[in-house]
Amino acid sequence: MLKLIGRKFLEFSSNLGKWVLFTIKLIVSFDEHSKPKNFLEQIVKIGTLGFPVVAFMSVFVGGVMAVQSEYTLRKFGAEAFTGSAVALAVIRELSPVLTALLVIGRSGSAITAEIGVMKITEQIDALKSLRINVFSYLYAPRFWGFTVAVPVLTGFSMSVAVLASYLLSVNVLGLSSGMFINQMHSAVEAQDIISGLLKGLFFGMIGGIVSVYKGSFSEAGSQGVNKATTECVVLGSILVLVLDFILTSLFLKYLF
Repeated sequence: MLKLIGRKFLEFSSNLGKWVLFTIKLIVSFDEHSKPKNFLEQIVKIGTLGFPVVAFMSVFVGGVMAVQSEYTLRKFGAEAFTGSAVALAVIRELSPVLTALLVIGRSGSAITAEIGVMKITEQIDALKSLRINVFSYLYAPRFWGFTVAVPVLTGFSMSVAVLASYLLSVNVLGLSSGMFINQMHSAVEAQDIISGLLKGLFFGMIGGIVSVYKGSFSEAGSQGVNKATTECVVLGSILVLVLDFILTSLFLKYLF
């Protein structure tokens, strides 16, 4: 039993060390192979092409939050606070978390599969044989593209979700337009928006690290790439939810 515990502990320590070293190299890898073009391409792939999907998701998130909030608050005669309830929920929690999960599922899995295929087809070994730093040329652009794109998409998601909830509340649920806007304006502060965008930044970093790491350490064969892609989505989603709890606790204690 003790041998098993010791073996698992050593395995965990080894994996944790690999993660830490990989992350450090990923963040500080800048040399002659770090071309701005590569970074911009990844920002466009992850960010620009993700706008339609995020917009579609945000419309229905804002809509369902408006319906649920109005239904719940009406029981207490407080449906006038629908605007503030929706805005705070969307800005603080729903947009950062759902956007990160969506981008990890869409772009993170694609990055893992792309790097995994390059590894098993020995394209990465070919780059190394040409003395090209794969971290600065291949990994870092994808990581920083993820880090930049997710908070931008988070801000976009906030705007679309709040607008959708406003239109539904006023035109379908019959709430007062002025009351909705006034309650939202009085409830939402700069700290709320900052906390949501900061969450998007940290979630983007987590998604980028997991996506690149799982691709670079994928096992040989198509099954290995498939396994790495699945692990990327599952692990990235779990880490986002865990980090969301940690950041929410810290923000509520020190930022608000």
